[in-house]
Amino acid sequence: DTYEVATVTAYQSGDPVNAPASSYNWVRVYPSKPGVRVYCDLDATLIQLNGADNITFYGSEDGIGTNRDLTIENLNLGISASVFRFLNGARNNSIEYCIIKGATGAGAGLIHFGAALATENNQNITIANNEISGSGNNRPVNVIFSSIGAGVGTNSATISNNNIYNFFRPNVASNGII
Repeated sequence: DTYEVATVTAYQSGDPVNAPASSYNWVRVYPSKPGVRVYCDLDATLIQLNGADNITFYGSEDGIGTNRDLTIENLNLGISASVFRFLNGARNNSIEYCIIKGATGAGAGLIHFGAALATENNQNITIANNEISGSGNNRPVNVIFSSIGAGVGTNSATISNNNIYNFFRPNVASNGII
């Protein structure tokens, strides 16, 4: 298990302000063995793709096959808690064959498509073949959530073949995809 104490943020390759020394064409994240867990307890996002392009989280061992060997989890119940957040023109990114768990407040989702500060939409995001659920008895208000500001948000997102479950909260309106 790997416990993260702060948000992990990926920026666009060569971002002149946040990552000027970075240089990548494509990043593929996958476990090298079964049963890998990355988790946190943050009233914030665990993994944030801030304008990042061409990043794939593929949950099968060695990035091959259809097993779900990677669990990514945020244990926090706060209003801003989430597991993944796409914002500021993130493009061509995907999350596939992962186990995504957590609990959120009303202001976020386990997977959160955030607004863009610039004029670029988040584009070509794929969320496919994942198990997405609450964390034990702690359940999210929103599983997949999109917030839009000033008409700039996300287009071309594909959400398919996911098992979304264990998100009902009896005292709050609960949403699978909103």
